[in-house]
Amino acid sequence: MGKNKNKRKQKQRDQSSSFQKRKTTDQNGHQGVLMLGQDVYSPVQEVQHSQQVRNSGSNKVNPSLLPLAFPHDEDLILPKNDFLKCVHPYKESFQRAIETSYEGFAVDEGPTGMSIGDKVDIPLFNHEAIQQALSKMDKCGLFRTDVTQPFGLGTRCAKTYVTRCLLGDEGTTYKYLGLRMFAHPWSVKPTSRQGLGSLDDALTEISKLNGKLTERTKHHLNDLEMKRKGRLGFHNGESHVSGRAKFDVALINRMVNSPDLKLEPTKKKDKCSVSWHADSSLEHFSSIGVYQTIISDNEKKDSKNELVDEVQKQKRENEFAKRWSIAMRVAHDSEGPAASRRGTNIDAAVVNDTPPISVSLPSRSAYYLLDDFNHHHQHAVLVDNDQYVAGVRYASTHRLLRDSHNVLLFHIESEWIRQFYIQGLGHKDNLWKYWKTPICQLLKYWSQLESRTKQVTDLLSNAARARCGMHEKNKGGEVPARAERKQKERQKKALVAVEDLMKRTSDGAASTDITEVLYEPICGLLAERAKMRSLFLARENDWLFQSMPPGYKPIPVPFHFKSDSQNSKNAEAGFSPLVGTSDELIALSKHLSQYGKAYESRKINDLPNNSPCRQSQVLEVDMNVEKVALSSQSAEAPKEHVNRKKQNGVDEDYKPSDIELKNGINGNKQVSSKKRLELSPRDHQNNSNWKGWQSVRIGLEMQEPWAALLLDGSKTIETRAYALPKALIGRKIDILQSKRGKDGLSVLSNVLTGAKITESVERVGWCTIEKVVVYRYKSKFEADEKKHLVQRDSGYGWKDDTQIVYGWVVGKQGKYKRGITEQKGITCLIRRMRSLFEVQA
Repeated sequence: MGKNKNKRKQKQRDQSSSFQKRKTTDQNGHQGVLMLGQDVYSPVQEVQHSQQVRNSGSNKVNPSLLPLAFPHDEDLILPKNDFLKCVHPYKESFQRAIETSYEGFAVDEGPTGMSIGDKVDIPLFNHEAIQQALSKMDKCGLFRTDVTQPFGLGTRCAKTYVTRCLLGDEGTTYKYLGLRMFAHPWSVKPTSRQGLGSLDDALTEISKLNGKLTERTKHHLNDLEMKRKGRLGFHNGESHVSGRAKFDVALINRMVNSPDLKLEPTKKKDKCSVSWHADSSLEHFSSIGVYQTIISDNEKKDSKNELVDEVQKQKRENEFAKRWSIAMRVAHDSEGPAASRRGTNIDAAVVNDTPPISVSLPSRSAYYLLDDFNHHHQHAVLVDNDQYVAGVRYASTHRLLRDSHNVLLFHIESEWIRQFYIQGLGHKDNLWKYWKTPICQLLKYWSQLESRTKQVTDLLSNAARARCGMHEKNKGGEVPARAERKQKERQKKALVAVEDLMKRTSDGAASTDITEVLYEPICGLLAERAKMRSLFLARENDWLFQSMPPGYKPIPVPFHFKSDSQNSKNAEAGFSPLVGTSDELIALSKHLSQYGKAYESRKINDLPNNSPCRQSQVLEVDMNVEKVALSSQSAEAPKEHVNRKKQNGVDEDYKPSDIELKNGINGNKQVSSKKRLELSPRDHQNNSNWKGWQSVRIGLEMQEPWAALLLDGSKTIETRAYALPKALIGRKIDILQSKRGKDGLSVLSNVLTGAKITESVERVGWCTIEKVVVYRYKSKFEADEKKHLVQRDSGYGWKDDTQIVYGWVVGKQGKYKRGITEQKGITCLIRRMRSLFEVQA
């Protein structure tokens, strides 16, 4: 039995070629090199591969396949605590990895080791012209440090270690890590007949490179198709390659060996110039083509013998190139159609059973991540951990964006306009001649949306006034003035319009809640807009910008609030009749919500405490440029997170930081018992430091069936998106069971009294919380499913944008008997923070 096994292994080794340069020729006669060897698969691997088929939704294209498992044969040697490389004694292991787990990685190597008199093949790329173009772009200041927000608005900003720029089709943008990049168009007409005399000439050269990479990608995809057909067979003409060879952007990274670079986190030997990631926002199954070249900081020409000088230049480049490498690892569903399963933790998808590999390529090479390779692999760019000069490495990464990535989104302000101006004056100077017309058009669209929002809020407020009889009420029987008559007529027309809209919306239902259908959605949009502006304000004031050159500091967005001067000759301006600051928008949202309640009750006393014309008086003021956006006095930048003690990915002894507990700004105010019903607009936004936590009875809203599961001991951890206030640890907390609604959304009003309490909520029991644990990784959260009972497909499960989940560990719990005096004695419930209510009995 052992001999037969050894024979099979020997046969497989005989069929396999060592990792070598296998030349191929495409239809144009150009020669390249593929890093793809012969196919070697055991029957077990083939079964594993077929079991990993995912349905791509196409009848004519073979479904996406997960990478093959790495064959852990006894004779395959793997390095300890290092990447698998094509060096002795790991060459055979490296080759097997390329043939299996890293299928879809291909390379065109540049000219190396050239000596005078050798026959030189026609190069695949115009290397000299490309290097001149990159140098010209660098000289013109196109390569800039990016300030990103990896975890979204409201979190810390971070600057990139590499400098980069974006080229692409006209009007193209690319968003990554919270930053939208605006492309330099590569379709400009060259201005020089010979050489690269201008920046436009340089951009055109990158466009030519894009065309050549597209040709080579087609060639490699054809090879990959034949390779897979040889293994999986021919089935009615089905294709085993789903992606197309097309690129519409090039993200060019400029890298140097900086002492500021951090060690690669898994092996901790080389430094990371670009951290582990899979390229995002790309069309599914699209390939990625990368051209890399090294340019020395000190190059001299030998006019007597240019060929000798060119040989020495290439040798010097390749000496530098040895210090750079591309590291890759298998990580299922890092991107692609099923990426939502991965969550936000990129390490959770890594297949630890497959060895990560590292490839060092010569200067002037190109490599390709074909078809679904980017879906199931992550890559990083490494440089030697030393202080030696490694030249300047340029990597022109060519990609195909998803169609939806370039669609004009609803959030014109946050996703486009503010993203353009936050990148500073240097960014604007570089791109304004290409982006002036689009940005001015976006400002015009923004103005129209703001005006329409004002029209909607006026319609709803006027309808509420008319519903309460304001359009019929005269003071002392006096004949109203003309302006007042017009105002009453507007109110009457607004009421007719809203009633007609409700008839069409309700579809004959008699009990449609108008506040839920009309008022609250608009209030929510205003609140969302207010939050966005507040978070951008904090981002614009981030301390990181203070340490950067002036050209990187955010410049004011040309928004003019409280103005309707859309006939201005200044095209680079947006005008809004609405208020502009976050606080003002919140106040407007609350007023509109109050109008909704008044509409429903038909009581004049329920209208906001202002005169009918006060709203328009507030909004109709002189034009005021939004200077508050860069005022450090208007908002504080987020505070640093405190250090935390971690154990297995969970903080056992947790002390919440200010930013994690921030749900309001006036939490230190304690409300006396005599004035608890006289709520200010922010009383339901108290934070964890509110002194009232220690002096009032607190209840926790829990929807069915979670409350019952906690009280019978089945649910031992209650999960929330926020931490429990420290003052409540160990205290008795009432359980307020409400009817089941939409996951993650409260179904209760901020204040409940009288019959509203018995109709909406039931005090079913109590519990104590002994501590709070913090889940920072999806794997740890899902490992505790038996404790918190949140299934993966639940609305409370770990989502793509989840960054942190708090687990409230239950200590003791008890049930109240139905019908007892304590159960019926609640007189008022006041929301104090999120789902925590003050219980007055």
